[in-house]
Amino acid sequence: MIVSIVETINEFEPFGRQLMPSHPKENGLSDPNHLNMWTTAETDPSRDLFRTIKTINIKDKSLRENWRLRESVDGEEELYFNDKVVIHSKSDGQQLSHLIKTFTIENSIYDAIWCIFTDDLSKTMIKTICIFSDTLLEIFTTNGDHYPIALQFQVRQIFSTKYGLLLERLIPNTESDDKPLPLIFNLSHPLKEISPVIISRFGPTLKAQQIGYITAKDKLELVAVIEERSLLIFYNKQSGVHMIFVLREANEDEIKYVTNTSNTTLYDCFSCESPVIESPFILSNRQLSHPTNTNTFTSESSMASPFRSRSASLSKQGLSSSLGIFSSPSAFNPSSQSLTRSRTSTTSPSVLTPLRSSRLAASPASPSLRPFVNTPSRSFTPTISDPQISRLKEQYKSPFSSFSPLSSVSPKNRNYDYLSDDVTEPLMPELSLEHLWSEVPSSVSERASKVFITTDLTGQLYICFLASQSQTLKLIRLDQSNDGLKLIFGSTNIISAKDAEPLTTLNMIVTVDTNNNLVLFSGLFKTSIIHLPSTLCTAFTNSLLLSPSSTLSNRSISYQSPQYKRSSLMTSSRPSSATGVFNPSFLSESKLLSPVIPESDLENSSFMSPMSIGNIGKITAVRDSVKDRITVQCVDSSLYRFALPPISSSYIVSQCLSALKNVLPRDSSMQLMTKWYAFRNAPNSDELSVNRELNLFKSCLLSLIGYDIESLNLNLDTNSSCHSPEVTKKMKLNREEGTDDDWEWLIANASDYKSITSNTSHPITPSTLFPHFPSILYSLHLVYEDLKLQEPNWELCPMIVDILYLFAVDLKVNSYQMHYLNDFPNNCQTISVESRISDHDLENLIIPSYFKDRCPSINSKILSLLELNQLTDNLFPYIANTTNDLYNIVLLFANLKTDEFIADSRVLVPINILKVDTDINKYKINSNNVFTKTIQLMNILGLKSETLMHLPSGLAIPLWDAIFYCRNNPCNDWNRSCFKLIGRPDLVTLQPPYKKPIKYSVSKLIVESTEPDDDGILFLDNDVLKLLFPDDQRILDAYQMLLSSKPVKIAIQQKPGVSDHDFIEEQERHLYTICIRTMALPLGRGMLTMQSYTPVVAETFPIPKLCLVGRVPPRNNTIDLSHIEVPQNMNTWPLFHNGVAAGLRISSKASGTIDSTWIVYNRPKSSSSLNNTALSSDAQNEHAGFLLALGLNGHLACLSTMSIHDYLCKGNELTRVGVLLGLAAAKRGTMDVSAVKVLSIHVEALLPPTSTELDVPPIVQVAAVLGIGLLYQSSGQHHIAEVMLGEIGRPPGPEMEHYIDRESYALAAGLAFGLVTLGKGNDMIGLVSSAEGMSMADQLCHYMLGGYKRPLTALQREKYKTPSYQIREGDCINADVTSPGATLALGMMFLNTNNEAVAQWFTIPDTQHLLEMVRPDFIMMRTISKGLILWSSIQPTKEWVESHMPSIVSENAFQRNPNETNYRLDYETMSQAYCNIVSGACFALALKYAGSANQKAFKTVMDYTEKFIAFSMKPHLAEQAGRSTIESCLNVLVVSLGIIMAGTGNLDVMRVCRYLRSRLNQANYVLYGSHMAIHMALGLLFLAGCRATLCSSPESVAALIIAFFPKFPIHSNDNRYHLQAFRHLYVLATEPRLVIPRDIDTGKAVYVNLHCVVINESNSCEIMKLRAPCFLAELHLLEEVVVDDERYWRISFEKDKNWQSLKHFLLKDGVLYVKQRTGCLPYSEDPKGFKSLYAQSVMKDAVKGWTHKVNTATEFSNDRLVINFTKYLISNRSDTEFEAEIQSKLCSLMFDCASNDRLEFLSPLMKLTESVTKQSNTLSLWQIKLAKACTKRCQSLKTDFVESTRSLIEKRIKNSIDKNLLYKYLRGTLRLPEFTTTLMETIVFYDMPPFASLASLPDKLSFVDLMTDLQSKYCVPITTINLLYRLYFQ
Repeated sequence: MIVSIVETINEFEPFGRQLMPSHPKENGLSDPNHLNMWTTAETDPSRDLFRTIKTINIKDKSLRENWRLRESVDGEEELYFNDKVVIHSKSDGQQLSHLIKTFTIENSIYDAIWCIFTDDLSKTMIKTICIFSDTLLEIFTTNGDHYPIALQFQVRQIFSTKYGLLLERLIPNTESDDKPLPLIFNLSHPLKEISPVIISRFGPTLKAQQIGYITAKDKLELVAVIEERSLLIFYNKQSGVHMIFVLREANEDEIKYVTNTSNTTLYDCFSCESPVIESPFILSNRQLSHPTNTNTFTSESSMASPFRSRSASLSKQGLSSSLGIFSSPSAFNPSSQSLTRSRTSTTSPSVLTPLRSSRLAASPASPSLRPFVNTPSRSFTPTISDPQISRLKEQYKSPFSSFSPLSSVSPKNRNYDYLSDDVTEPLMPELSLEHLWSEVPSSVSERASKVFITTDLTGQLYICFLASQSQTLKLIRLDQSNDGLKLIFGSTNIISAKDAEPLTTLNMIVTVDTNNNLVLFSGLFKTSIIHLPSTLCTAFTNSLLLSPSSTLSNRSISYQSPQYKRSSLMTSSRPSSATGVFNPSFLSESKLLSPVIPESDLENSSFMSPMSIGNIGKITAVRDSVKDRITVQCVDSSLYRFALPPISSSYIVSQCLSALKNVLPRDSSMQLMTKWYAFRNAPNSDELSVNRELNLFKSCLLSLIGYDIESLNLNLDTNSSCHSPEVTKKMKLNREEGTDDDWEWLIANASDYKSITSNTSHPITPSTLFPHFPSILYSLHLVYEDLKLQEPNWELCPMIVDILYLFAVDLKVNSYQMHYLNDFPNNCQTISVESRISDHDLENLIIPSYFKDRCPSINSKILSLLELNQLTDNLFPYIANTTNDLYNIVLLFANLKTDEFIADSRVLVPINILKVDTDINKYKINSNNVFTKTIQLMNILGLKSETLMHLPSGLAIPLWDAIFYCRNNPCNDWNRSCFKLIGRPDLVTLQPPYKKPIKYSVSKLIVESTEPDDDGILFLDNDVLKLLFPDDQRILDAYQMLLSSKPVKIAIQQKPGVSDHDFIEEQERHLYTICIRTMALPLGRGMLTMQSYTPVVAETFPIPKLCLVGRVPPRNNTIDLSHIEVPQNMNTWPLFHNGVAAGLRISSKASGTIDSTWIVYNRPKSSSSLNNTALSSDAQNEHAGFLLALGLNGHLACLSTMSIHDYLCKGNELTRVGVLLGLAAAKRGTMDVSAVKVLSIHVEALLPPTSTELDVPPIVQVAAVLGIGLLYQSSGQHHIAEVMLGEIGRPPGPEMEHYIDRESYALAAGLAFGLVTLGKGNDMIGLVSSAEGMSMADQLCHYMLGGYKRPLTALQREKYKTPSYQIREGDCINADVTSPGATLALGMMFLNTNNEAVAQWFTIPDTQHLLEMVRPDFIMMRTISKGLILWSSIQPTKEWVESHMPSIVSENAFQRNPNETNYRLDYETMSQAYCNIVSGACFALALKYAGSANQKAFKTVMDYTEKFIAFSMKPHLAEQAGRSTIESCLNVLVVSLGIIMAGTGNLDVMRVCRYLRSRLNQANYVLYGSHMAIHMALGLLFLAGCRATLCSSPESVAALIIAFFPKFPIHSNDNRYHLQAFRHLYVLATEPRLVIPRDIDTGKAVYVNLHCVVINESNSCEIMKLRAPCFLAELHLLEEVVVDDERYWRISFEKDKNWQSLKHFLLKDGVLYVKQRTGCLPYSEDPKGFKSLYAQSVMKDAVKGWTHKVNTATEFSNDRLVINFTKYLISNRSDTEFEAEIQSKLCSLMFDCASNDRLEFLSPLMKLTESVTKQSNTLSLWQIKLAKACTKRCQSLKTDFVESTRSLIEKRIKNSIDKNLLYKYLRGTLRLPEFTTTLMETIVFYDMPPFASLASLPDKLSFVDLMTDLQSKYCVPITTINLLYRLYFQ
């Protein structure tokens, strides 16, 4: 048999070879004769001549060229390497190719392969290209990482496995047998060690004789690796047999055994004598006498493995060997020869050395080694860098690993002796080899040149060994055990072949036989010979073309394109003797199915030498098989690549073949497949249409059964009747005009489909498949039923029904005959009703157990599932993996009955039980609702909404109904595919992978300014702000109040008598007052513009200037502060705040943009000019704040160690503060070791006592102390807490140290202590401080209240033996220094512990004497701390605030009467205590309700704020407490208001801030700190442009306490009590909780109603109704969040189901995509809903009473389907009554579907209406019957519609009933030609009894007899009996 290649065969050249002439290679020079597409500045040869000189080598270098091909998604990938260049490209499998990437390395390449590694940490796949040279293994990943690995031993070859990369070590000739080394190694990750592979001889059961390593003594050579099965094939050079091992993960016992240091011996797994082999990985205690090389490095330079905890440097063993490399014959290049390259090293390194030394330590991939080595490789395409190498290395290396620069010697001439150290811990093996099979020894042995796995056409596995020298292909049968876990090796067969390649998609093997022909095999069976057009092919057997009388000597003939006829390739059922001629179609069956070619055939065959035709010579090899494409190599090394023809191209033929394969025995199935493949792809075959291919299949199948094809008149389109289209076309080209033959040819080929016609009955001559005739009919019938379940396949049903009817007639199964007649009577009428099988042959048929006389009908089965209330025992058959639609639909409809899940075994039965997937029944469906269960089952079965569009209407309706139900009520725990199935794109966006469903542009704010916006206000989302504040422009007002980059307006009038000079000074003094306020604005502006900007990588980040000048209208003259005295450097910290405000604009989404390089790029450039010194200092201060902002946003974590060192060494004090505090904020709570080291350098208490004293500025120490607290946040680390506790009471000194800003240092230490012990007070209350000898809580209380100092420890006495030169405190604790920090530390330590005992320490004194002993501001601290401890008792009421106040204070505060004098009562003390108690209680109240916008809390604090404002406006009241006290407490109250109402933009608070900031004339007590507090409160109101708010978690509360510490600075450089940099730590307490609904179709922000289930303070749930955009409550207080809006689809977030989705979109950008319901408008367009209701009411009125209006549908929806439906179907009123009624029905359908968002339902409903007029087959009638059965269960299907449609169909059928034909049908006298479509419609629609059901009744029927007979035998419905009564008895 011969198959022909249809496509044109072109000569093949690897794409990489085409690019090589223009590639610059390693020297940067390319061929001048080729256009250089690669030239860049980097590759310009004139740029560096040394690169060219370096490549000069006098040694002869042989050219190494090879390539690999593999399958890709849409074509093929090619990996080509030549010398030192690797080219990775991709093609479409034809002619189009494009370059992906090229790599150029320094050394000659021996091999390059694809390999996939697995990251054990992230469980992700790392796709790589591995390039193997003489000394390096270079790994390049797809994301740009580069891992050069210095090979520590000589490698012979590498392979890719699913566990990583497998390496085979090359055995040196000088290797000693005393202590052999392992040969096989594995690399599981580019950053892991190369580990040896264990071998287990008989299995994983641990026995000493079974475990070991493959060594040189075993004489094993790795031949091939089969990656998909993890099989390794070895060749034993001693015994000459092949062995197969499976690669698996090593178990713990195996690893423990081979790494056990007590065992020094391992046994050889292959030797009977089991000689002792010492493990090369076990430390030898013997001192070897071999001399060591004194010129090598000493033991100090030896490297320890990063995976070992310790190393030992012992004496080295010198084993003489030469470093060489061996390139094995390439298995994928048949023309390659064995290349051996040896290179002698200058020394004799130890072979053990590379195995024991760290590969990472010696690898140039280590960043610490890069300064010492030359890069061993480079990528020629854009450089592949390794930006994540440090991160990956940190994941895999041990913290105890060390790296020596000495190990970075160039690998080319490396002396390995210095690495030959022994270690105490071995390399840990990861993989193990388990022996599976060994070849039977034979006299002739040969190493296989190729090994591969193939599958034959029946699914049988074979492993194939190709022996090139003996020209044989050995096939070993593979089977799997019952559990599928083990392979069972069967018999071995041999095929003669020079070369072979597997074809995966065809399940065949293409071989080159001994006569250089291409022969196809499927397993052991020869399929055909491949005929190459225009190519010389010697005939394998020319008896195909010659008569039997031809002599063997004359058989040789060259066939290029012989004109075969289809009829000549078709086997007749009659023997050749009967026809009188030899049948040239096929080989005899014995030869066809013979696994081995008989020697007699080979001896008797005569083959001529090939004739030279064209440029193609004799084929010698095949290679590079990818799917169905192969490359052939000719004797002249030319290559040709082509695709083999497919087995089938049409769906119906593929289904039929698959069905037959599943039911026929394996031999019969193979005969069918081989004959069909050769028959379909015979020479001169063209592209086949569906009809032509199906006709060919019918002919092939009928001939194999034994039919006489000629008598059936199958009418195959053969070349005997007319010219082929190709030939006809050529003939037409030679004629000027056409002929009548052309027209006749077109008419003859107008339709490819030809039905079987047989008017005479020729008996069947049983052939190969005849015994399996019933199985063939049954399997093809199931395919036929399967086709009915896809409406596009309905046109295929009549194509196959003729052959099915023919089979049913011949097998005499009447139910099958009537089944096909009911469906397509016209296609069955041409077939004779007489059986062609004799009775004797019928007895020889094999009747399978599943074959039943009753014909399986899928429509009847589904109808019974819908109508019956319980399942029947009648299981429906299906063919596993073939009739998938049958399986899916039956299982789905069985589960539409009840809420209980119905397993497939209860309704289905497979007829190929042995081929059923055992896991197909394991469905995990957790649902008690029938609709949700249906959706989950559809998702598991792989059904999509596109699939439902192809289902028949009766089947699609109930499934669409389940979708519509779940669309309104989706389950929250579904996955992405389920949401996509039900048509909820809004819910799809909430599932990973998260993608933006629609592109939308964010509108910007419009600011009346022509200058660029450096403040960042324009980057806020104006669409969201318009929805939040639709009625005012408060955001612009806030922006104007926080603007600091524009000159301020000086609007004062010159009074009469004031000179110009004095007026200028007055203007400048006014300007100075305004500048005090301006310098405080950046803190508020940073809050407003936080996370609103994504920087551009190539641009410098803009920082707005801090403008301290003014302009005088109307001329806008500029005024500065040059004529008055101002504090020096007063703008230092304001510039720092300005930099922080600018940096906070960077969005958290910019993490992929910001890296260490970008941060350093934005560093201000240093200037040596004296004029620019001040400017440079200002830029540094701003950059310092910028660094802190990056840390607060989490971006500073990517700053490299070298950059951190550079900043700390060369930066000013503020820069160091920004780096330290930012680094700690970015890594807070992580206890990161590197960050701790950096911070500890600046904290003296954390340094060793003998460390060198460092000059650390005080503010840097303060920042470092708090940074330590941030790093150890909530850790409860005892040592750090103890150090911070000691730092609170640190005395001044020694000498001049620690005397500046002691208060801020003690406060920072107290806050750091509070951070470390946050909320852990009850757990740590008993911990005793080692330095003080008392509990930490008691020590803090001692610091808070004061008292005598504790005695110093010996270490402290030594340190402070020299007292301070500035401060003398005496023997008592200075509580003014220690009390604030200790007070807050106690409060944070016992946060929310409700410890009453500790809370009593903070009780306010109730006597005047005790009150006078406490500073008033300390009273505020104690009130705050008491609230922190008794957190749950905080209530948002005035009563709770007043409860902190002693009666003496509440009764006497602000009660002094000027007319009465009471000298015994200090009213000022009482008033000050009142102010501080109120402000402290309000601050604690604000902390608990931070960001909650709680109205009760807001009203409480607002009342006190207004009260204090009133105090400040009344002098007699203000003087009682002091204006400064009232001002400071007022600042705390305003900040408390901002904390509660954060992000809400509350107008009341904004008005308070506007008033307070306008008090410029009260500069005596409205200081810089007041403006700072006011504008911070204003910034909190518009936090992040109203997109974020504050959180009240313990960590957030701590950050708020630090940021809003209630003692604000007096002037701009004041850091005495609190470091100003801490004011920005509020960022750590921010939380994005704003829900921004956006329409998923338009991208516009919209209003949406939400309801939230909130847990209140009494732990009960209450429902809160909101309108988004809005802030949600804190997520831990919520149980459920639901989009509950009649205009939008429902979305629900439940805590136990999809809570992570809620968290994700809030953290991402807060955008919640919503889907608008049809007929509704957004609230911005229709606030009250009148327009939406109007649209719906118009539509309802338009269709009421079946009236018809044209324009209402288009007004209702703008959907294209609605518009086109209205335009073409219901726009023009029909004149006929019947069509008008249908138009009214369509209008009703349109309204019902569109108004309920069910437009998908329109298609199946319209198909039902089509059946009213459609009369082609009965399949459409089944759909109305199924739809009627669904009406009770389908909520979306209206009963009146189904009934009206059914009545119209009934009316049509009744009018066309032929009583006589129906009577004949029931009586059984109806002849076959009288079966009509109309009659069949009547029978199907009315469920008539079967054919001849009334034949037994008497001639004269009575109605009683009729009704009794029909009811008892056939269960005929009453409607049918009534019809029969009206037809025959009325």
